[in-house]
Amino acid sequence: MPASASTIASDPDILPPTSRATSRLYLVRAGIALAWSGTLFGALSSAGALTAGSALPGFVIALLIFYPALDVAASLLDARTQRRAGNRGNVRAQLVNAVISTVTAIAVAVAVADGPASVLRVFGAWAVLTGAIQLALAITRLRQGLRGQWPMIISGGGSCILGLTFFKQATATELSLTGVAGYAIGGALLYLVSAVRLHRAARSTTSRA
Repeated sequence: MPASASTIASDPDILPPTSRATSRLYLVRAGIALAWSGTLFGALSSAGALTAGSALPGFVIALLIFYPALDVAASLLDARTQRRAGNRGNVRAQLVNAVISTVTAIAVAVAVADGPASVLRVFGAWAVLTGAIQLALAITRLRQGLRGQWPMIISGGGSCILGLTFFKQATATELSLTGVAGYAIGGALLYLVSAVRLHRAARSTTSRA
């Protein structure tokens, strides 16, 4: 459900030599996302009630900026892996994702000075945009006859819905940023599923060889 999930490739998209490397990268991304979510939950619980213009603690600010910045680094690593394998389609997808996440990280850095409401709107825009990309990619792949797109369809739809929820929450009198942590958990689960699928695909290719 996070932005990086918009470019998670299905099994046919990744060439056998890169399946294991991509699977390991997805596992690492999932683990970091889960750790980040737990840390953010803890930091927010100690921050108390928030309003639209509340000043966010410095640690919370650092965490909020870190998440999209992490996605930039991970997308570039993924692009490098795909480039070495000659998989140009996935390289372009990961580079686009890196640009989107870079803009998001900058937008979050600006929004934190304005308060939680602006932060929710930035994450909401990120979720809606990347969810729409996921849906478009998955539908295109289905039309091309590629199976296994339902996890991406479910994730993309959920991302769009959650993003719109963030926009609605931003108008409330008392605000909560815990939904942002939940957003990352959803993405981590998708990465775990994708890592398992790619690992199985790599084993299947090896056994056939």
